[in-house]
Amino acid sequence: MRGHQANRLSNPGDEYAAFAKRGRVFVLGSLGWESEDLERSGESSGGAVTTTFTFSPQVGHFVTENFSIAALFEYQSVGLEAGGDEVELHSMAFGLDLRFWHPLGPRTLVHFGGVVAMTNVGVSTNDDSADEGGVRAAPGFGFAFTTGGDSGGLAGPNLSLQFDNTDEASAFGPAAAAFFGAYF
Repeated sequence: MRGHQANRLSNPGDEYAAFAKRGRVFVLGSLGWESEDLERSGESSGGAVTTTFTFSPQVGHFVTENFSIAALFEYQSVGLEAGGDEVELHSMAFGLDLRFWHPLGPRTLVHFGGVVAMTNVGVSTNDDSADEGGVRAAPGFGFAFTTGGDSGGLAGPNLSLQFDNTDEASAFGPAAAAFFGAYF
């Protein structure tokens, strides 16, 4: 009994690392929808409404203990309708999410890493449309909360803050995301 307790104290992360074990496969993702009437300071927006839909799944694998590689796909659609005019923006990304995970407690991990992805953004209006491709680099960090054990369980919410180079308005501005998923 004492030997077992001494082992637990010498490697406190061992009992916490069920999620981040070598060979572990995980599926994470987020799904969102929002519709908003654009009113400012009590003034009417003339019926301007934005609608946003996001879908972002990823499948990953721990190649070593505490280091994962995940393939990801992201899709976002934003529509703006105002006075009979419509603007639609669609963006897609395919890439890799590389992360180092460190256990903080029995069900809590912190992670550091980032996303490298190929992107395509399309914008269309009533009269015109345009597409543009590029590369997205988004380093970040976050926290993950898990349930379950060695045989599998649930992960989420996985709260992340990333600094993205594709947002021209904020130039490496932060973006927050919450992911839910499972591991086995």
